[in-house]
Amino acid sequence: MSGSGSGSQTQAESAVYCTVNQVKEHLGLVGVEDYDGLLAWNISVASRVIDRKCRRSFVVGTEDETRLFGKCGKKRLRIDDLRQMTKIEIDTDDDGNFDLELSSTSYYLEPDNTLPKTTLVLREGNKELAAFPKYPQSIRITALWGYGAEIPEQIQQACIMIVSYLFKRKDAAYADVTGSPDLESMRLPQGLSADITLLLTGFIRPKEVLIS
Repeated sequence: MSGSGSGSQTQAESAVYCTVNQVKEHLGLVGVEDYDGLLAWNISVASRVIDRKCRRSFVVGTEDETRLFGKCGKKRLRIDDLRQMTKIEIDTDDDGNFDLELSSTSYYLEPDNTLPKTTLVLREGNKELAAFPKYPQSIRITALWGYGAEIPEQIQQACIMIVSYLFKRKDAAYADVTGSPDLESMRLPQGLSADITLLLTGFIRPKEVLIS
């Protein structure tokens, strides 16, 4: 996902944003089990479409996870969506040993007053670290990651709509979505594309901008 993390993405890659039963209710297929496997596959595809469009995952983490970041060399570090920080460890000389644990007074997280946090910033004048190292995988962060404590309703609805569209096309080829799924390559009908884009507005993570 977005950011510079290199931790395991297995959970994010398998996360789905709606259920088969939700889609069946939307399609009027309650009680029909013939298409459950196809719907489950379409849900997985649709969830990854949403990830690519929003440049983030909406998987709901419940435990701390350690992720690696690096190649920074600046006071600001773009990170994956973070809900609660536990600790930050630094390999200051690229020897594989994380010899510095930053105190909470040496940094702050942005954006202010809202979650998730997406940027780690060193405080001016802190006595521990002048800038994040330029070395790869030199910053180790243990935290509760993720966009939020639950999947947003708009994300669920967008997933249901995409799955319903894919299901109704079940007799057509899926070549335009299986290789590199994203909204731009799916050739959605104009009205449906606009509806989904509206639902995702506000959840799309900005592209990375290099700043000092």
